[in-house]
Formats: sequence, C-alpha cells, structure tokens
Amino acid sequence: MAESATLAGYSVWVADCFCDSDTVAVAQRHLTIPSLSTLTSTDFFAAIDTLSRGEPCQLVIGTGIEQLYPLIELLPANILYLGNTVQTLSLLRQAKPFFGLLDSLKLPHPAIRFEQPVSNHAAWLYKDLSGYGGQTIQSALTVSETTNGYYQGFISGQSASILFLANGEHAHVLGYNRLINVKNQFRLAEIRTPLNLSNQLEQQLQKAINSITQATKLKGLCSLDFIFADNAFSILEINPRFSASAELTTHHAQLFQWHLNALNGEIPTNTTNLPHSARLLAFFYAEQNSVVIDHPVWPESCHDLPAAGSYIQQGSPVCTIIIEAETHADCQQALQKQHLLVQQNLCIDS
Repeated sequence: MAESATLAGYSVWVADCFCDSDTVAVAQRHLTIPSLSTLTSTDFFAAIDTLSRGEPCQLVIGTGIEQLYPLIELLPANILYLGNTVQTLSLLRQAKPFFGLLDSLKLPHPAIRFEQPVSNHAAWLYKDLSGYGGQTIQSALTVSETTNGYYQGFISGQSASILFLANGEHAHVLGYNRLINVKNQFRLAEIRTPLNLSNQLEQQLQKAINSITQATKLKGLCSLDFIFADNAFSILEINPRFSASAELTTHHAQLFQWHLNALNGEIPTNTTNLPHSARLLAFFYAEQNSVVIDHPVWPESCHDLPAAGSYIQQGSPVCTIIIEAETHADCQQALQKQHLLVQQNLCIDS
C-alpha cells in the first residue's frame, strides 16, 4: 500500500510491524510498532502522534489494524481518517453481525456457532478474529481456550478471493484469485491469478458483493474470501482494506488513487482485463529460527524484504515472492528456484 501511495504521488508516513526494506525505501517517515496481536490503543495513538508530529495528514489503515476500529472516532484534530465508517467495520469485522447480515441477504456461508461443539469436533474450525491470512485458524480438535473468535463448519472446495472496488452502492471487480494454504495448515501460502470461473458463478458473486456493498455502505478497495465447488460458493469474510492480492493486479500504480476515489463514491467504469499470463504471490516462511545475513542478495522477484541482521522466528514470514509466467505450472517451477535463492540469505540461529 505504501508503494502504491507513493506511485500515486503522495508523501507517505508508515507505522508497521515489520518496516521491511521496501516500505522504508518509499516512506518519508517510518515507525516500527508492536505486533498486531499485542498492539494496544496506547501504542496506536503513540504511533500516529510520533509519525504526524502534530502536522495535518490523512490516515489509511491496512492489514490487521481493523481490530482497533473504534479508535478512528477518537483521532486528534490534525489527522483525517480515510476509510470505512465504524458502523461499516463493525458489521463486517464482528462475526455475529456479519453472518447475520449474510443471512438477511440470503447469501451462503458455512455453519457458524459461538460455543464449542459438543461432538464431531473434526467437522469444525476455530477462527480468532484478531488474525489474518489464516494464521489463527485451527481445528476445533486442538482448541482448549477461546477468547475472540467463533467456530465455523468445515466445508470442502477451493479457497478463493475477489479483489474489488466499492463506492457504497456498487462494486467493480478487479480480479478473481485462487488461495493456497500451507500444507496441513490454514495459513496462506500462495495467491494465484487469474482464476477462471464459470459465467454463472461470476454473476452470483458479483450480485453478492453488490448486495453487501449496498447493505453496509462499503467503500474503497476490498476483498471477499470464499470457497467454491462447481457453481456453488460459500462466503467466509470481507476484508475492508488493501489485501495482498492487490499486488498481483496490473493496475498497481492506480490502485491507491482508485481506493481514495472509491471512498468518495467514484469507481472506474472500465479497467483492463486480467492478464493472460499467470501471476503468483507466495509467502516465504522461515523453516527455523533464522537471522538475515549481513549482505543479503535478494532476487528481483522478492518483496517485503527484511533488513540485514533481522531475527525471524520459525514460521514467521521472511518475504513475499511475486512471479509472472506463461502458465501456473511455470510459476511453480520458478518459485522453487526462488526459494533456494532466498534461503541463501538466512543463517540458522542456534
């Protein structure tokens, strides 16, 4: 998002958990904040105060920060928030209102419950609302204590997402993406585009995001996660902000301005079709506790790069890899080579 804002001509000040090299390179000011799972309201206000220095600016929120959405109504006078209202975020980012909304709109979703199932635990997943990218999803078989989540019935099918722009009344689809999880986990491993769906399924999904947009007054660049099999689909969640799939569009330079325009009610009437070539975004996770070597040499396909000397805990993301090729099979072949090159920039922390 910081890169897209810079390409659109804006001066960027960033508060981020990672402050990777890419972000630091485009940001005029940057500040590392605690992990989103531990970020408090005090941390939030301290960060924006430090970054803004009391100067007039505009605030756009990114991944994970929506868990603190009530705070946007308490911003200091020098900061203008650009994004969805607290009411809209409340509808979309709390399980009971969101799935209640889907029921009222007669839109399909998995079975939902808020108490631990008494039997057949293998048929249920537990989802903590504070997470993203599948990091906090686990089988109900392994849940011992619940706090801020709900149980979702397991359903078979392919995981996917829609990237779209909304203006409070209508939604404009930018692309459909296939989501691939880490083997035997629910954590997101890859995003692949384009995803070719039947005309019937695309029409149903377009109708669904239009209905949700109108019911919630949703605005800006957003994504919807769903599972599908044949022409049937089931909605999992709405992300009312930039998502990782935005990095796979051919409109990267325009995305941030399109986002701001959509917040003001304007969405493009025409966009270029999805590229015929295959594109892939992969998350490279540390296999062991690691440290980035002193003089890393990253492949050009790598993004969100950690600085030299960074400590990366086992299972945490090292970087993302974006590949374009003729086919998805070609992307996978290239990805294996990139994995080996990335690994050379890490040493095992003993």
